[in-house]
Amino acid sequence: MLGASRKALSRPDAVRYHAALASLLVYDDALFGAHPSAGVATSWAHATKASLNDLLIATVAANEITARIGLATLLGSAWGRSAGWAPAVASAVVASRLQGLDARTTAHALALALHAPRTLPWGSLLKGPARGLALSAPALDGLEAVSLAMAGAHGSLDTLDDRQGFFFRASPLPLRSAFTGLGQAWLTRTLAYKLMPGATHIQVPVQAVREILRRHIKAAEKRLRVDQWDRVELGVDGTTFALDQVAALQPGIRPGPLPYSLARAIGALGIHCEFGT
Repeated sequence: MLGASRKALSRPDAVRYHAALASLLVYDDALFGAHPSAGVATSWAHATKASLNDLLIATVAANEITARIGLATLLGSAWGRSAGWAPAVASAVVASRLQGLDARTTAHALALALHAPRTLPWGSLLKGPARGLALSAPALDGLEAVSLAMAGAHGSLDTLDDRQGFFFRASPLPLRSAFTGLGQAWLTRTLAYKLMPGATHIQVPVQAVREILRRHIKAAEKRLRVDQWDRVELGVDGTTFALDQVAALQPGIRPGPLPYSLARAIGALGIHCEFGT
């Protein structure tokens, strides 16, 4: 459903809509860098005929499988939101579960979802509206994989073991032990959500500055104005610095780079500190 008119969306459009919402503030689960939220949005495309219990089970299953894929490709060519296979897998798991597919058909759906893994460009991920479209594309790939499997299409069930299979394209050094204990041990038990919107790499420094501002308010009994700031010096890792530099290439004040740019996130935090409630 969408807007005041509560217009019903088609299933693909519902996936695009919810994937865009899930990716807007980059405020999602990041278990082993998998970021399955855009793919899990598929569940809402099935919500008219699924119970809340069904949706929760499908979401947990998608988180678990996607986390293991994310861990296995941790040393791969793409990681985090640039790894398009994560939402594709999450979407395929959710749709397979909600469609009631048997184990073999589900396996073929997952194999088809992993057949041609997408790598998403960071340039698109740094642009707000484009981010939702970029992440919804692999989610729709997963949905299509389920439809094909239901129609009788077969995927390569040895794609995780074949030397020319999924890992050949996704990771030169796959961590195959990531699938150890599947069904007995649950990586989802270690699932952690962020305390505030933004990419994972900016969480600690932003929280540190937030705590400094909180203590200032407590000690001075008034807010620190932005014009009272001189500079903020932070020591960060190379990834955080590099992504901040990439985000800085986006001109003007735009919401797209905000979740990835430490400098812009702290600037927004300062404004909130002065004018927030």
